[in-house]
Amino acid sequence: MRGIVLLLMLGFTFLMFNDFFPETLPGLKVSKWIVLLLILVIFTCISVLADKEQEERRTFKWTLFSSLYLLFVVIGMSVFGGHSTSGISLDNPIVWVLLLVSLFQISIQLKRRNSKKSQEL
Repeated sequence: MRGIVLLLMLGFTFLMFNDFFPETLPGLKVSKWIVLLLILVIFTCISVLADKEQEERRTFKWTLFSSLYLLFVVIGMSVFGGHSTSGISLDNPIVWVLLLVSLFQISIQLKRRNSKKSQEL
């Protein structure tokens, strides 16, 4: 499962790099659509192979990890002088709204997880 997640993160990183630095990879013949299709297939495999019992714990970890990872990728690409061609930047209020929604979702999952633990005791 970790290999699948690593492949997924590499796909996201490639798409972000291609968005922030489009002129650096013109010779690379990998289409964005192929990478997006690969990410879709990976998400489908994860949902089919997921253990339903551990899904809630993994969902919490995945939401936290992916939110922080994508935030750091955007920060890193901006620090290295990249400019997003699709508008993904720290100046965009939509990015901050999505980050806040993600943090709200994480806090709800954390509360739900803690209440289940307290009920089990």
